[in-house]
Amino acid sequence: MRFFGFCFVGLVCALGSLSAACGDDPPDPGFEEVGGSGEGAGGPSTTGPSTTSTKSTGVSSPTTATTSVTGTSTTTNTATSSSTGSGCQDGGPGEPNDTESSAHDLGTIGDCDDEGGSVSGVLDGTTDPDWYKYQGTDGTGCSVDPSREITSSHPIRVCKFIQCDNNEANDFSCPGGTMDVTSPDGRPGCCSTSEFNFGLTCGSSSLNSDNATVYVRIDTTANECVTYTLTYHY
Repeated sequence: MRFFGFCFVGLVCALGSLSAACGDDPPDPGFEEVGGSGEGAGGPSTTGPSTTSTKSTGVSSPTTATTSVTGTSTTTNTATSSSTGSGCQDGGPGEPNDTESSAHDLGTIGDCDDEGGSVSGVLDGTTDPDWYKYQGTDGTGCSVDPSREITSSHPIRVCKFIQCDNNEANDFSCPGGTMDVTSPDGRPGCCSTSEFNFGLTCGSSSLNSDNATVYVRIDTTANECVTYTLTYHY
């Protein structure tokens, strides 16, 4: 059983805080389930037709929040810069990476604390999600530290989708405060606007190697240039 996750709190400049939907509750205003409702547990991942999430924008009174989360990380600093029609200067790595199939590859990491990393990017409003992926390996002698952080200039949502190696069954449950979702390419996962983590078993036995590719999608309801830094770990 692998346990991993992200912990994130935004530095809010233009939007109020967002609360996450639980279970079968409807998503937050401005957010839609990515690709439809997902099972959230069990069964090998399948490939299906791509869908597009449509998000509306909303503005509330600004608030300010800060956070401090500990964890060892390295920093991804290879980046390309692109300028969009709105004037956003997107210096994030792998741009354009706004679809699941174009997810920027962050490489392979194990479950020891010093094998995670961080990546920074820019969201150009509501129609510019960023996708990343990494290969997680189930090593020996290490345990997963689920305490991670993402800092952002506006409220954002993070979704995690799982693809176990060799098409083994993805055995996990989305925790309370998250949404069960299915990615556009058919991978099960969870979304939230607040911190969450979950345990993962690949295959029918807890003795299996729980090796998997983790896909991460970051999006926002703010019709602004939104900067963020994501710290990740398996």
